[in-house]
Amino acid sequence: MTAPPPPPSSFSQINISTISAGTKLQRVHTKLFNGNDFNSCKGRASRFAPIEDSQRQCIASLYAASTLECAVFETVFHDLPYHAKTKTVPIGAVMDRAHSELVVIRDISLIALHEPDLKAWGTTRRLLIDTLACHYQGTARWAEALHRAAPHADGLIWTSRQYDPDQAMLLFGHRVASSDLTVTYRRDAISDPQLVREIRAIGRRANITIIS
Repeated sequence: MTAPPPPPSSFSQINISTISAGTKLQRVHTKLFNGNDFNSCKGRASRFAPIEDSQRQCIASLYAASTLECAVFETVFHDLPYHAKTKTVPIGAVMDRAHSELVVIRDISLIALHEPDLKAWGTTRRLLIDTLACHYQGTARWAEALHRAAPHADGLIWTSRQYDPDQAMLLFGHRVASSDLTVTYRRDAISDPQLVREIRAIGRRANITIIS
């Protein structure tokens, strides 16, 4: 797959999608964190993180999704190759997770990364959203460039590669505070068998089996 091009030096137009106060978001995350904790550039690279500001300081990030199904596919099932004849995930990868429901308590402005927006910037979904993990360094540079270009924006939003047509999003930590996100519900897979059953059921749609 072709690597993403470098971001433009300037963006002719940036469209904003607003997540209204009171909207519920879903997050699947390591059980070591609270649901509204931001990642301060630690752990594995992801599509739009880690990123830094113009002073080379970490921009903390938080991934969320519009539905639980999307959040599960963007985390637990994220690295499964689509062409594998047998798609399995070890149970340990599930038991390490927690599910939190967040409610945003103020309007949040997110930069839209949808196909018309990407075309205006000289790229496509295939080159930015559908890329593989080996291209994450390049896609993170787009997040940094957009962060600089839109100082009023709180993060990014796009149609999930893993579970379309649902929405995935990344929030910028120094523009969105943990206090802007209320955790209304949390459960850990290790102590909640129902969550494990739900993740198993979500996986069956893609013929994914969770194994011991």
